[in-house]
Amino acid sequence: MGLISNLAYGVLASWPVLPLRRRLARSGITVFMYHDIGDDRTDIDVWQIVRRTDFLRQVDYLRKHYTLIDLEQALREIHSPRSDKPYAVLTFDDGHRGNIEHLLPIVQQEQLPVTLYIATGHVDTGKPYWFDRIVNHLQSNQAIDLDLRDVGLEHYRFNETRGAANWARMQKLLMAIKRLPADRCDPVTEQIVKRLPQKGKQAMVPLTPEEVGALSKISGITIGAHTDGHEVLTNVDLSVAEESIRQSVIKLQKWTGTAPKHFAYPAGYHNEALQELICKMGFASAMSTDSGIWRPQHGLFRIPRISVGRYDTLNKFMVNALER
Repeated sequence: MGLISNLAYGVLASWPVLPLRRRLARSGITVFMYHDIGDDRTDIDVWQIVRRTDFLRQVDYLRKHYTLIDLEQALREIHSPRSDKPYAVLTFDDGHRGNIEHLLPIVQQEQLPVTLYIATGHVDTGKPYWFDRIVNHLQSNQAIDLDLRDVGLEHYRFNETRGAANWARMQKLLMAIKRLPADRCDPVTEQIVKRLPQKGKQAMVPLTPEEVGALSKISGITIGAHTDGHEVLTNVDLSVAEESIRQSVIKLQKWTGTAPKHFAYPAGYHNEALQELICKMGFASAMSTDSGIWRPQHGLFRIPRISVGRYDTLNKFMVNALER
């Protein structure tokens, strides 16, 4: 993040600008989207893994300025505007190991209500999805030159710099693969992995079925569905989407003893047909990645969220929390 951006977020997060914007949040509920929490000392470039200390600072800020509630209460309160502190909900997507190693102790210590949306396929097999495999293989101290023009992509370079700039290059590759037909994602990933010089650090590791079951028993934790294959649902037939969702429900019920009531669209991709499908399948809500504060007009099956990642400063977090 550049100096100008830091200064801009500093101004927007300052008094009296922030209190004025905070009033807007009282007309809805702010839902935050995380993925995983990691150790402060681990040297990785992965947007999805927020440092433990940064997460604790964010929670401290939310404790002071919001009322943290669980998703069930949020569904009851969405039509009741606040007159005091606005409501906030914490959600985590995918189901990675940091949810139990780093998030769980914080949940128990801070008595945090959180919803974990579990993509069941990588939990069931223990094998990371294609996008996590690529990210893991790119975690290296070596500069990586990757020419993928022969598979219809571009020429990429990684690890010449570190931090947000390096992640932006990784994200460019991941987004290009997501735009491919669904059946090409895994084969292209195999081609990429074969060309990388070393395996890299295993940053993105799925939970086990037993761990998902254990998390479901913890007070304050709600388990939601996130499909079985983490497909971009708008890129597959509706019948394929329905089967992936159904498999995730079956597995989660087996692991936790309870069928999930809440859903999150993988990567946030959704449309009206998918919203209708989720409703028909009996879910009570569905999360998107559309950015903004959740208000009654959004309904229950395209709930917007504020995404939070590794490279967000506290000022950026404070400002983004109040997106209109």
